[in-house]
Amino acid sequence: MEAATAALATVEPAVIIAMAGLATTLLAPLLASRLAHRQERDKRRREQRFQAYIDVGEFLEWTATLTASFTDEFGSSLTHPKLVHRDLLTARINLLAVKPVQEAWAELVKAFDAVILEGQENSRMGRADQPYLDADNPYVITLISTIDKLRTELRRALEKS
Repeated sequence: MEAATAALATVEPAVIIAMAGLATTLLAPLLASRLAHRQERDKRRREQRFQAYIDVGEFLEWTATLTASFTDEFGSSLTHPKLVHRDLLTARINLLAVKPVQEAWAELVKAFDAVILEGQENSRMGRADQPYLDADNPYVITLISTIDKLRTELRRALEKS
């Protein structure tokens, strides 16, 4: 009986080790596949976020140029590049961007709309040698400030990603 117990005691560790090896062999491909899927998803999200930031940056630069043309006494002409629609950018930013970028984008949209409304109500459009809006107009100043803030937040977000 002691011989059988001794034989069983030596077999148990070997069986346990064999079972652990078998489990590892069976689970390794599953775990590797899951890890690869997660890495691919994270990579895709980073790429989508990066593209959204680029598109916002392009819209931001167009907004800065537009604002400068509003306050230019000679009414410099403005080209209209092909940009992603602002509402589509808003959706992408709300889904993909970090909170500070989301907040800065919302402030920019609000300030941009305020300048457009101000231009519609109080502009000097069509008057020779006068800007559409004054550079010291509070709405213009706010828009310029939000442009700078969003640029800063985009740079920070890109540095962290």
